[in-house]
Amino acid sequence: MATPESAQLHRHPDSPYWRARFRIWNAAQQQWIWKTQTTKLEDREDAMAVAREYSRIAQLAGPGNPRGVSREDVLEAVNTILRISGHQTIRESAPWKEYAARWIDQKKNLVGAGTWENYKGRVKEFNAHLGDSAILIHLITVHQLRDIQARIRESGISATTVNGMFGTVSAIFADAHAEGLIPRNPALLLDALPSTPNERRAFTPEEIQKLGAYLAADESRQEWLTAFLLGLCTGQRLTDCTRALWTQIDTAAAPYWVWQLTQGKTKKRVEIPLVEPLAGHLKRLNPKGSLYLCPTLATLGTDGKFGLSARFSRLVAEAGVTSQVVEGSGEGKSFNPLTYHSLRHTCNSVMANAGVSQDVRRLILGHASDQMNTRYTHLQISTSGQALADSIGGAWSTPKAAAPATRGPRRKADTDTAPSSTAKRADRRIG
Repeated sequence: MATPESAQLHRHPDSPYWRARFRIWNAAQQQWIWKTQTTKLEDREDAMAVAREYSRIAQLAGPGNPRGVSREDVLEAVNTILRISGHQTIRESAPWKEYAARWIDQKKNLVGAGTWENYKGRVKEFNAHLGDSAILIHLITVHQLRDIQARIRESGISATTVNGMFGTVSAIFADAHAEGLIPRNPALLLDALPSTPNERRAFTPEEIQKLGAYLAADESRQEWLTAFLLGLCTGQRLTDCTRALWTQIDTAAAPYWVWQLTQGKTKKRVEIPLVEPLAGHLKRLNPKGSLYLCPTLATLGTDGKFGLSARFSRLVAEAGVTSQVVEGSGEGKSFNPLTYHSLRHTCNSVMANAGVSQDVRRLILGHASDQMNTRYTHLQISTSGQALADSIGGAWSTPKAAAPATRGPRRKADTDTAPSSTAKRADRRIG
């Protein structure tokens, strides 16, 4: 019977590499036969060590070893060969909780604060239902995942939330698979729970006028007016708008000031022309030594009962702008289709109605696909697309930003329909 010491080496005259020659068990012929395999090594001593590893695994796979070859046997042989060859070894395994915590920590500087908090919350909830969080990651099966998925759903959490949670879990498994810790991603075998996604809607022209007038009527709501106009005219997220810096505003740009922003969620840098009524509003603001356009709001979080999202929704209600809150939504919860995030839908729709290309709209809003951008496009939000564009430019009877002296007087159409008149400029500046 072959032994590891029976491994041999030989080298073809035309190749610099040593080839290992060892015996393997041929189950069809019921006998040991010779097998030749390259070591990809030029050093004879190292090549011999690799040849012996080949022979050792072949020995374990033969009839003299009733337990057969285990995953650990193969991993040990592979790592031995990798070390001899000067390559990084495959990590044997890791506890799920330890690996997931490390994964989350590594994402901290790669995604926005809100997304990172979502990752943490989802993994924490998953761990609570996993029970044995010390379990090695390669031992978690799709059957366990299905049981956890069912238990979480039965606890009252919405199907949409559960699907998002397992999307994060799947991303963790995917990285573990890429590192060689697991042979496959078990979450890919998991069926998503059926759910009807709730959809935000855009503000109507009347709602824009009513809410804008309410925010402008009281000095105490000045920062919210700024945040509202930023969201309405640039389509950026709540956190980016409330934490906008004066140093990000290029006041030397012409014919419009430009917001030079690195988006918190996508980490992409965009340059957004600031149209009316936002441009005029910012020019009338007094920074008073603050770095932030909205210094008080910049210190607040976005979530929770007293967070920015909830406060904006209360202002919308106080302004008399009502939206139909969907009770249940198929998930046992209520859903408000008109929130600060609706301003992203509104801005994208205004640009679409004004003829701004989808490539530019995707870049400005930070959407990863045309499909996502299409979900934010509402071409029938008023009797005419121009009506909404007009409402943004004419919601307040405030002076418009002065045109550069070299350009001469600006036509009324150029100021009252700012999104439409800047479509081509936006294409050139941002595209």
